[in-house]
Amino acid sequence: MFMNKNTIEFNDFTLDIPKISKEQYFLLRHILITIEKNVNVNKSYFITSSIFKDMPFEELVSLLKTNIKLSITDKNKNSWYGSDAINDIEIADDKIFFRPASILREIVLNSKESSKHAYLKYILFNGIRYKQTLLFMDYMLKQESNNFTIEVLELKKVLELKPTQYKNFNAFNASVIDRIVTDINTQTNYHISCETSKKKNGKKIISLTFDFFNQDLNNA
Repeated sequence: MFMNKNTIEFNDFTLDIPKISKEQYFLLRHILITIEKNVNVNKSYFITSSIFKDMPFEELVSLLKTNIKLSITDKNKNSWYGSDAINDIEIADDKIFFRPASILREIVLNSKESSKHAYLKYILFNGIRYKQTLLFMDYMLKQESNNFTIEVLELKKVLELKPTQYKNFNAFNASVIDRIVTDINTQTNYHISCETSKKKNGKKIISLTFDFFNQDLNNA
């Protein structure tokens, strides 16, 4: 699977995603988290409207009425079809009820598709377009611990960069690492920090240690 602009390539189908607003990103992120935490037989879910406490009710209603159109190509059948990302959204009392499209629900709940899930979540639901951030998050979410250390050369391999690129660590840090950290801290529900380690008898940076945590879980 690979990402090309707003297109995600899977083994059996291609998913084309339109540009959506920050408010839609916010709404869909909470919807995805809810799907992850709850497996409902009737495929119906709800989130509390209090997450939009700073949004006037009229704007919230307008947001809920604005759906996202997905274009899906089935490679096996050589066919194309369109789908709304979310179906049957309505607000009642302090709850927003929704029924996600089957294709999104299947990907989110399919534990064998963790890499696809990571790409789908952070392209579609958080608006990240920087390839290195997506590659890093895919690696980060596979770690067994929220604290991990990785050598600079190994990190470049993860980010699909050549060993000869960014020979100067300051340039690598400013152009790549800082952007990844900023993307994650501002565009996702994770917070991450980074520390560098040098050779004992020199100034060369040889590895980086990352600490990250899920802010949604910590605030639950």
